[in-house]
Amino acid sequence: MSLAVNFLMTMDGAVQEHVRVAKMSLRLYELANEYKFLQDSLFDSETGEINESAMNRLNELDKPIQDKCINTVRAMKSLEAEYKAIEQERKAMQAREKALKDQVEWIKGYLLANMEKSEIKEISCPQFVIKLRKNPESVEIFDEDSIPEEYTQIEIKISKEAIKLAISGGIEVPGARLIQKNSLSIK
Repeated sequence: MSLAVNFLMTMDGAVQEHVRVAKMSLRLYELANEYKFLQDSLFDSETGEINESAMNRLNELDKPIQDKCINTVRAMKSLEAEYKAIEQERKAMQAREKALKDQVEWIKGYLLANMEKSEIKEISCPQFVIKLRKNPESVEIFDEDSIPEEYTQIEIKISKEAIKLAISGGIEVPGARLIQKNSLSIK
């Protein structure tokens, strides 16, 4: 038996083993790995001959891979709908929380103003004590334009838009480069 024929028989055996393993497990990544393996073993590198069993199995894998992708998107859409419902409820709860906090703050301000107006410093009852207290001094800015520069801070922020324009225009920007990634589009 020639070396080429022996190699083809060995490759055919490897392909059949891959087929056997793939039939037992139907995970998408395993199907994709098998597809890639079969593509790589489709042609004999020495003779250039086509491995027919690899070709047949590649054709058989197209539909299962497409079905897995479709079912994966269906599962993803179900999860997406659930997280969007949670997000919507969270926003509603946050709005309710803010409304309640605003009411509490308004009531505190109402009590403070009326206790100050009445010059009442303390009120006691069995459940709690209400007291006016002096807070630590704080700064109130009433005219930002009048504040001297020595009392200001400048925040430095990297402008990705400017860097992209510069690199696109042929200018090298140390520490940055343009990259292009893939994304998934489902319509």
